[in-house]
Amino acid sequence: MRIVLAILLVFCLTACHVRTADQAYNEGKYVESISLLTATIGEKGKAKFNEESAEKLRGLVSNVMKHYETIINSSASTDYQARIDSYESLRKINLMLVNRFYSQTVAFFNDKYPVSKLDQLIAKEYYDYGNSIKGTDSESYKIKADLYLKGSERYKYKDIFTLYKNAKKQHLDIEAKQHYDLGKTFSQQGSYHEASLEYLKAWEVYKPIGEYKDSFKLYEDNKRKHVTALAKEYYEKASSLEKIAYKRKIYREAAKYYEAANSAYEQFGSYRDASARASRCKLKGRVNVYVKDSDYLSWVKQVFNADYIYFVDHSSQANIIIDINAKSDYIHMKPYEKNEVKTEKYVERMSEKTDDKGNKIKVPIYKEQKFNLKTITNSKKYIFTTDIEITGEISNSKRLISEAISSKTDYIYSGDVPSKFHNSQAGEWKSKSTLKSEAHYTQGEDIRNHLKQFIDKMSSL
Repeated sequence: MRIVLAILLVFCLTACHVRTADQAYNEGKYVESISLLTATIGEKGKAKFNEESAEKLRGLVSNVMKHYETIINSSASTDYQARIDSYESLRKINLMLVNRFYSQTVAFFNDKYPVSKLDQLIAKEYYDYGNSIKGTDSESYKIKADLYLKGSERYKYKDIFTLYKNAKKQHLDIEAKQHYDLGKTFSQQGSYHEASLEYLKAWEVYKPIGEYKDSFKLYEDNKRKHVTALAKEYYEKASSLEKIAYKRKIYREAAKYYEAANSAYEQFGSYRDASARASRCKLKGRVNVYVKDSDYLSWVKQVFNADYIYFVDHSSQANIIIDINAKSDYIHMKPYEKNEVKTEKYVERMSEKTDDKGNKIKVPIYKEQKFNLKTITNSKKYIFTTDIEITGEISNSKRLISEAISSKTDYIYSGDVPSKFHNSQAGEWKSKSTLKSEAHYTQGEDIRNHLKQFIDKMSSL
């Protein structure tokens, strides 16, 4: 029952909030009012379309039609937009009323305002609107072109499409010329980058209808001048650094400027011998590292992963030699034994006693229970002792100790043991291979953390 009532309530609330044609009409939303009424008629169907429904539709359409006709007839001769909007509204209404089972009811409207006639009237208004605007600059010609285009989309009225193309060309001519002239000014001032951008804009603006003068050629010419100057600046900076280089770091910096010169000029190819010089400086800027024991090479590479660090196969090629030696030990430590005497209190019996007020109460009588606890702890560990020796252009020695430990403890009770205590064991007794693996992982972390402190030293060589 409650579900039924809830459904009825929702239905009532929904019904109460349905928007009606009368509401829309009273709010001045005339096209919407007809849309709502025709939707309601359509939902009910032809069978329920009676004279009352027909009269309501005729009355509403007639009133709305008169509203828009009043605007059309009373608007100022220059108020093109008001007439366009009114004709567009009448067009929307026509599309709601034609080819429907109720179309004959409003034949007075459909016959007077067919879509074909409205399209011509709209096109004429756009035509006159466009003609009323005097073309003086790029923006005014753009407005004229937009108006002619909108009109031509409704109906090819007179020469409206030709006027659109002419206005469009005038708009693009003026805008492209503005960019072109600005590009010329920038070029004369030696601002080749700005000039290239303006020539490119002139070319892009005019592209829909063709090529604007030699805008693209001038874009390329000024672009080339700009990147040539930029590449020259980078190249000369690199060359100066290369001449005074006394450290690998400076050679690497010079290489970056040579690469920047090539990158700036890449649209037009390679800049002079910048590629060869960059390769030469990068080679001189390399820091060659040799790791004696290849088992540790991957760990070292994780730390020294800069593009200027190369790992070589022979110590004779190296600037830095890293020698890592490690030994391992697997140790069973002597068991640790501890003996304790424990005491546990428990209630032996309940005794009757008289309190201060003369009431008889029961109180517990406690007794101590003594017992023994033996704790035996066994431990073992796997240890890596690692010696790191760095020689060459960086020197350092370090011993690292990395270990993994496993222990277990046995708890053994004896004597008068309370029932809640039982012999037990705690801890995890790991295998030798597991401990070795854990210690090896810790060793890797320790080695990498130690080597990280030399990254800045490497970069400054």
